[in-house]
Amino acid sequence: MKEEVVTLTIPAEPKFARPLRTFAASLAESISLSFDETQDTRMVAEEAFIYALSTEQDEVNVDFSVREGSFTMTFSLGNEKKKKDEEAINISGQDVTAPEFALMVLDALTDSFSVNAENNLLTVVKNAEE
Repeated sequence: MKEEVVTLTIPAEPKFARPLRTFAASLAESISLSFDETQDTRMVAEEAFIYALSTEQDEVNVDFSVREGSFTMTFSLGNEKKKKDEEAINISGQDVTAPEFALMVLDALTDSFSVNAENNLLTVVKNAEE
């Protein structure tokens, strides 16, 4: 299967997280990722979108790059929002913000992820297990 790229432009609003995760899972299934890998991809898409929402932008551009056994999502990022009194989530005695939690999930569920501050991009990769 040759690499195919699908691009979505989504308003930067939390209500669009669910349709995004459903779309990402459908693409993951199309390249034969396992059920568990597809579920991970669903969660990764949502958490990456939440991270993108933590930046100043009106819409989020997402490039989905698929080829047999490999799934990459690249999210546009805006400028860092000015820190407000963000509510912290307490996880195992540690207070973290929603964007910090999103990065923790990405670290746990992806084969790799990176935040490129120079180009304002967040890239996540999920590969099929051998």
